[in-house]
Parts: sequence; C-alpha cells; structure tokens
Amino acid sequence: MDTGVFLLLNGESGIVACVYLRLTGSRAYLGTLSVDPAQQRRGSERE
Repeated sequence: MDTGVFLLLNGESGIVACVYLRLTGSRAYLGTLSVDPAQQRRGSERE
C-alpha cells in the first residue's frame, strides 16, 4: 500500500470516509473503502 494514496473526506465531526487509490498507467485501483456507518445510505446532499 506504499505505492498509492489514501484519500480522506472530513466532515464536521471528523473523518467521514477513506479510500485507497493506486494509479498504474492508464488504470486505477480503488480499494479499502470505509465510510462512517452514520453517513452511509444518505445519498448526495448536492442539488
């Protein structure tokens, strides 16, 4: 996991989500997705 990056989403109460991303040429690997259970199934809050 030292060849990619972790992306964090911060909310009012701290970290809401985290995902691991690794780019390899023209492809990307997305894995280890974690979302705060209280924030799951809320959908997009954008209009």
